[in-house]
Parts: sequence; structure tokens; C-alpha cells
Amino acid sequence: MALEDIIKRIIGDAEEEAGIILGQAREQAQGIKAEAERKAQNLTKEVVRQREKKANQDASRILTLGRLESKKVILASQRRNLDRVFQDRHVKEKLKSKKRIVLPQKEIEEELSAESILIDMRMKLEADIAKILFS
Repeated sequence: MALEDIIKRIIGDAEEEAGIILGQAREQAQGIKAEAERKAQNLTKEVVRQREKKANQDASRILTLGRLESKKVILASQRRNLDRVFQDRHVKEKLKSKKRIVLPQKEIEEELSAESILIDMRMKLEADIAKILFS
């Protein structure tokens, strides 16, 4: 065997070995690429899930605040209506009531002022309105 044949054989063996190494490197690169794509896909899904969750929470909060604001507007309107009714002197003139106090020895009846009756009625009506609006 001549020196030239030995060199050709060494070069051939080296090229074959280089081809094997290159093939393995390509396989590893494909594996790394596939793993990176899988991780990126999972990360994207997680980010989308978190953003959707936050968007849903924000939407729910906005709806809740809107409902509360509308209830406050209705309550304020009802309060203005009550004020008008309770400021009407005809209503005050018609309001007469007596408070009965029962003691062990006797019973006492006191006439209540229109103002105290109106205050009591207002508190009850406002409580009823709030209960209806916020339940």
C-alpha cells in the first residue's frame, strides 16, 4: 500500500467519522429545538391562561362596580323622593300617633311629634330600600 492510499483511507475514515458526528449533532439540535418549541408553547399557553383569568376578574369587578353604582343612583333617587314626601306639610299635618308606655303601675300614652314619626318612617323605608337593592 502506497502512502497515497493510506492518506486517502485516513481522509475517508475521517470524513465518515465527521459525517457520523455531524449526524449526531443534527439529531441533538433537532431534539433541543423540539424541546425549546414545546417549552415555548407551554409558556405561551400559561401566559394566555393567566391573561384570560385576569381579564375575567377585571370584567367581573367592572360589572360589580357598575351594578353597585346603579344601585347607589336608585337609592339616592328614592331618598330624594322620600325627602319630598316628608317635607310636604300636608303629610306632616296628617301624621298623628301615640306612643304607649306600659309601666308596672300604669300605662302612659304620649303623642308623638310628626318629626319623630317621619324620622322613624324614613329609617324603616331606607332600610327596606337598601335591603331590596343590595340583596
